[in-house]
Amino acid sequence: MDGTELMQQIEHYTGLLNKAVPEFKKRGIETARTEKDYRIALRSEFLRLKAEGEKVTIMSDLARGKEDIAELKMQRDIADTLYKSAQEAINIYKKNIDTLMAIYKAEWARAKQ
Repeated sequence: MDGTELMQQIEHYTGLLNKAVPEFKKRGIETARTEKDYRIALRSEFLRLKAEGEKVTIMSDLARGKEDIAELKMQRDIADTLYKSAQEAINIYKKNIDTLMAIYKAEWARAKQ
């Protein structure tokens, strides 16, 4: 790979990184929102079960097994996975940029000799 191709690859990964950072923020906000929704619904279900006189020992299983609560938990878990995948993409793009920059510097140093 010559210097021009290396710089094009660096620019490519820099562009991906510039897109990934706002996406990471968006996914972080979505993760927080889905966590909030899940916890509020779970709390409401606990209170409902308590008011109905349900035993405390099984309230957690009953509440978490309710279809709408389980759906909210799944949405929370999906949002968390997407958030973590965006974070990992950022790390990969940065690593690729660092690697390409090291190759570019080595090529530049070799060309100066």
